[in-house]
Amino acid sequence: MSDQLLQRPAPESAAGLYGASVAAGAMPPPPNAVYPGEPLAPPVGAWACRAEELADFFWPLVNRTDVRGGYRPLAERGKEYKKPDGRTGKLGAPTTRPARRLRGTVLLTRDHVVRHFRATAPEHIVGLHAVSPDNTSRWGGVDIDWHGEQSTAPEINLAAGLA
Repeated sequence: MSDQLLQRPAPESAAGLYGASVAAGAMPPPPNAVYPGEPLAPPVGAWACRAEELADFFWPLVNRTDVRGGYRPLAERGKEYKKPDGRTGKLGAPTTRPARRLRGTVLLTRDHVVRHFRATAPEHIVGLHAVSPDNTSRWGGVDIDWHGEQSTAPEINLAAGLA
């Protein structure tokens, strides 16, 4: 796998490159884009510089290599497609990889995980499945957050998280 550095668009062309997709509700270019000759900004630089070590740490925790979550490239989002039943749909940002026709032949590799930590575009992001096909997992996680005034108080969430 080769790492590709992005070419920084000229200021006058940046709006032309990204303005339409941003106006259409798509995400702007990632803030962690790496351009030739520019230093990496923390914490992005720390993730990118330690991508190999991070991949080594996380690879044993991968539950599935046959499928994974991901994001479509900005240019694909919002495009129309024909569904099997003949209706028209629009592509959103999240997706499952690989495409159905490639499942079982294209697998998640450690290189995908390295690229995740060096991501310069949304399509480089890997979403690991929390459960294996036989309903087991190599790890667990807890998501504790606050959704506003109607939610459990942050102090209670903190106490529960530390218990």
